[in-house]
Amino acid sequence: MDDFPVPIRFDLPAPQWRAVPPDFGGIRNALFVALRDDTEGDYTPVLSFSGGWRTDDATMEQIADECVMRLREETGDARLMDRRAAGTAQSPGYSQIIQSVAQIDGTEYVLARLQAVLGLVDPEQPRRRAVLVVSLTSTGEQAKVLAPEFEALVKSLRVDESRRAG
Repeated sequence: MDDFPVPIRFDLPAPQWRAVPPDFGGIRNALFVALRDDTEGDYTPVLSFSGGWRTDDATMEQIADECVMRLREETGDARLMDRRAAGTAQSPGYSQIIQSVAQIDGTEYVLARLQAVLGLVDPEQPRRRAVLVVSLTSTGEQAKVLAPEFEALVKSLRVDESRRAG
């Protein structure tokens, strides 16, 4: 996570998650990726973090919309199933569930992406925000089991004050 503009700490939600290189399996623009191999089914669930500085006028909801559109571009099919506002004025965000259908190595998967789109406003430059997108991609059945782990991961996110500039 050294490439994210704000040093972040988090706890993987279970020991079965293992970190892999951020470009694993052709994943693009990831800062961090972890897999969980011990789940039911042929699909391996993926945790990923992406993001960076945003200085445009997009609202956090528009940024969350961009995440849906990006998945639609990648898979050809993505539908927003649920979205909820979260956070504070200083750290605004959204949680959302996106359903998609993806072809992977000749197999079609109906996937659920649990996603937290989180912003951290720069107090010295309010127009500048660090935006972090945390995603869990799995099948719908796996998501039912892994959702509590995803929530625990998101709740564990914090600024690493020991590495913060200043």
